[in-house]
Amino acid sequence: MDLLQYKPLIDALPVQQQAFSPNENIWGKLLQTADVGLSLDAFQHKQGFSRMLLHEMALSPQKLIAILMWGYPTGGRGKNIENVLKRLEDICNTISFYENSDLTKKELVQLITSLAQIPNLGMATWSKFLYFCHVTFNKKKMVILDSKIADVLNGQTVNGVVFKNLTASNSAEVYCDYLLGMGSLSEFLGSDIDKLELFLFMFGAMLQLRDGQ
Repeated sequence: MDLLQYKPLIDALPVQQQAFSPNENIWGKLLQTADVGLSLDAFQHKQGFSRMLLHEMALSPQKLIAILMWGYPTGGRGKNIENVLKRLEDICNTISFYENSDLTKKELVQLITSLAQIPNLGMATWSKFLYFCHVTFNKKKMVILDSKIADVLNGQTVNGVVFKNLTASNSAEVYCDYLLGMGSLSEFLGSDIDKLELFLFMFGAMLQLRDGQ
């Protein structure tokens, strides 16, 4: 897979302005059922949550809820989000220990291992939390890894960067390899890693199909 020809598009993506508004009916019920102590009225949700806004919010259970609303505006699958909402304090306390820190691989593995032990908190969700919560790895920011991106990059070589198995498990090692690969690819392209992630999320499946034809 060669992304150089798409560099102008990647660089033009307004990644920090990407915003989503939660479904009021679904999220009103989720917050009530999970008994988080906040109603939908506590959030300025009608204008939507942008990446920029979420980056600027201080770490708190309310910020984690806003991230979930951004990532899963229609509530996600089954009771996954409801169950994660019930463990917000645990998640917030775990991340706060590492917030504003540049982590070694050992520290990042410890953090992810702690988060992954929380029921229904999968890689797509905890990677969103880390991305928005000012944690870095080897002086590079975290990157979201959800199933769409994992499916696109899994086992692929992109401009000389090899991505191993990204779909096997809720694994710290898998995520570390992904971060290193995305860092190398963004440096090769000379593009912002956030924009690269958004490009793969939006267009990656179409490119994969083309390459397979």
